[in-house]
Amino acid sequence: MSGSPPRYNVYAGDKLVALLSFGANTWKLAARDSFIDWQQRSGFKPVVLETFVETERHRGTSFKAANWIQGGKTVGRGKKSRVHEQIIPVKEFWLYPLSQNLRAVLRA
Repeated sequence: MSGSPPRYNVYAGDKLVALLSFGANTWKLAARDSFIDWQQRSGFKPVVLETFVETERHRGTSFKAANWIQGGKTVGRGKKSRVHEQIIPVKEFWLYPLSQNLRAVLRA
């Protein structure tokens, strides 16, 4: 199936012993590594990561499995659009909190 995360079958002889999907684990590791890299390079401590998923092509399943939170949908205008109509595909935005008290941090 196109667009699915890669899956790997692990065999011992001719017996299937495991089915591995690296989608969710990849996003968890990426979130952790991005946090560490950003903090080391800039001196700032990020509190949330954000990404976008084009809903016509993908469902965001691996983000959901990696405990990202669906925040909502874009309107499809693009960040530099001067018109008030959809010109690009609508996307869902997903958030990954890097702080346990994210709401308090954002309100401060």
